[in-house]
Amino acid sequence: MGRRWEKEWEEIGKKIDWICICKEKVVILCGEIKNNNINQQLFRAKQHIARQGNKNLTIMIRIRKATKEEVAYIAEGIYHAFLLEDEGLYNQWIRTLKDVCAQEDTHYSYRNTWIAEVDGERAGMMIAVNGEHYRVQRDRMYPQLKGLFDVAFGKGWDDMEDEAKAGEFYIDSLSVSLPYRNQGVGTALIEKAKAMAREQGIGVVTLAVEPTNRAKKLYQELGFRYQRMIKIFNEEYELYAAEIVV
Repeated sequence: MGRRWEKEWEEIGKKIDWICICKEKVVILCGEIKNNNINQQLFRAKQHIARQGNKNLTIMIRIRKATKEEVAYIAEGIYHAFLLEDEGLYNQWIRTLKDVCAQEDTHYSYRNTWIAEVDGERAGMMIAVNGEHYRVQRDRMYPQLKGLFDVAFGKGWDDMEDEAKAGEFYIDSLSVSLPYRNQGVGTALIEKAKAMAREQGIGVVTLAVEPTNRAKKLYQELGFRYQRMIKIFNEEYELYAAEIVV
């Protein structure tokens, strides 16, 4: 952007977590912005970028905590993150996941969920947790979810390895709504997880991915490196980790 323009971001930077240019689109990840002056500066920033010849849409992505009223959206996100294909059990999955997400002390709780918004519309969701609480919160879901998971994955719950442990910040589920894919939403959510880990003094962010999932390329670009294979619900996954400066 140039040194002179970078100075224009000094005030904005106090409220913004992350800024990048991706495929000629300016992606701005921000938290709560309540100061009208900052809103005006953001608008000026978008105008400036347009004047520099970037004709593509400037995307502003806001990452915020989910609310209890959004459990249906969270349930849909988890369902699609699992790549489930049994449509016959779809309604039962969504109904059960909504109940689990509405609770405050489960792994899939809305309290562990972050929502990405683009122009005020929900564009994606992420469940991310401190690994120290992983096993306790996962076990609280056992009575409600075990039956469905056994049908979908072949009785894999009891043999499943721990996906996370103390000293790690774990991204469990990440889903981007179809109209907003390939626009930086997934990247913004992952960067938010890194920021949360840093705030909690945790130096490692981890995630598990299917070996054939094309998202691995994105994870590698964001600093994640392969660690080992891990068995989740009778399926082999690759565990990736990114070290961050605390």
